[in-house]
Amino acid sequence: LFYNTGAGNGFSLCLDCGRVETSHDLLIGHRRLRGGKDDKDDTSCTAKHVHDHIILGSRLKTDFTEIRLKNEDGSFVNDEKLMYSLGVIFSKTLANYLAINENELGFGVKRYSNYRTIFIYDSAKGGAGYASQFAMYTEEILKEAFSVLYNCDCQAACTKCLVDRSTQWHLDKLDRELAYTWIASALKSSIPTDLKELYPNANSFFGNLASEISRLDYHFGIRSINIHINDDLQGWDIDELSWLETIKRNCSEVNLVSNGELRYANTQDKLTTYKIFHKYGLKHNIIKDKALYQAHISLKLNNNEIVSYVSKAAYADLNKDWAFNLEEPFYKVLLSDWMTYPDITLPDLSNTKLFESRYVKIPFHTQSNKLAKLMLENLSNANEFLTKVKGKEFSVSYYDKYNQSEFSERLMLQFIDEFQNLAAISVSSLNVHLESSAFKSYKFPYYIIDNYKEIQDYQHDLNNLSQAYNFKVFVTEERRLPHYRYFEFKTDDLSFNIRIDGGIAHGFKPIDRLLSQDMKF
Repeated sequence: LFYNTGAGNGFSLCLDCGRVETSHDLLIGHRRLRGGKDDKDDTSCTAKHVHDHIILGSRLKTDFTEIRLKNEDGSFVNDEKLMYSLGVIFSKTLANYLAINENELGFGVKRYSNYRTIFIYDSAKGGAGYASQFAMYTEEILKEAFSVLYNCDCQAACTKCLVDRSTQWHLDKLDRELAYTWIASALKSSIPTDLKELYPNANSFFGNLASEISRLDYHFGIRSINIHINDDLQGWDIDELSWLETIKRNCSEVNLVSNGELRYANTQDKLTTYKIFHKYGLKHNIIKDKALYQAHISLKLNNNEIVSYVSKAAYADLNKDWAFNLEEPFYKVLLSDWMTYPDITLPDLSNTKLFESRYVKIPFHTQSNKLAKLMLENLSNANEFLTKVKGKEFSVSYYDKYNQSEFSERLMLQFIDEFQNLAAISVSSLNVHLESSAFKSYKFPYYIIDNYKEIQDYQHDLNNLSQAYNFKVFVTEERRLPHYRYFEFKTDDLSFNIRIDGGIAHGFKPIDRLLSQDMKF
């Protein structure tokens, strides 16, 4: 998506004739762009209907590579002149390396809140697979780009290095010396000596692991993939793994490799293990002597090449950010042997009775106070379960770090109230466990589905809402909560959990966009 904001405040558009200018004043007394003369044989436009602050844009679907760069101190580059100069030389050098015309590639600089990125794209509609090859030849491109810039004798930019028909209009953004100084620093610090000793073919790469996986799959196809993760089950979040789902659709063998013995704090951890094992495949790295640079992901390509991405970084949690946030440097190496790992030993669930209630789709217009009824109607061996719990009094705890809205509060309270009536039990108390650091909304809720800004606001409304129910409700703040969401029912001689995939409000929304201020306690 390309857009142009003009001088910074957008353009002014005359709706009478279609002329666009960078300011409203320039449209005063302008000549008509279309429509010819008016009924008085005058070519001037009346400009009675002018819209200001319009952003001009266009959409192009093609292949592209986005490049985020770092300064020597580790911060991300936010210098527009440097990024524009590097964008020019990178796109030119890539075209030369691939032996294609320079006009078959384009580039731009994208601005984020505190840094900028370069994106190189194929100018051909639909893409031709050129731009995405930048990461395959990063070191070669950097060396050639440095040679071109360093050996030029111009002061800032010329036609031998950075100036062409496209960039001649942006001479103020071109600086040859600034660009080659950054490239020299990147080449000098790109591959550590201790890594070169282990892997002489090691290379650096730009971007993140998700982009690397996508690029390799696009150009070569992936036969097998090993993804290394830590053994901290409670730190995993397996409900938001869209990047892993994308890999699974395109790759026949996906293995998650736990580096260490899995530790089970409770039954929920064991259930998580079973779910991951059957959905993706869960292996165990039994090698005790860890390498200086550990493989975080390894891929066997359809051309039989084995590519691994290594780092000194500790193994990360399995979550939605695993393939995107690279805090430590990562490097790409080629291997000769493919590592295979044994399946993990699944935890013992022989002393645990499981009852499953599965709904692929909730009936449309379902009332919010009917969720417990739907669960029990579809529960396997429901009579056996209900017989065991009937007539008992329970204290209940709910663990859900994403339970942060008035909507989820209401669903939670209604669920417990309805469940105790249908199961013929009584609930003495509901303890809601929350992770205070998870409350990250930057504003107060406008609709009831909006998250609270602060945990105190959540607690205030919960106290008011709970007055309508016959059980006590209180909040416990936790430093950290696991990814899974579940109710825990306890009495003197019996306990059971209700685990809700995604949480009490996951996948639900009100029929109307209810305003928070209009709701009654």
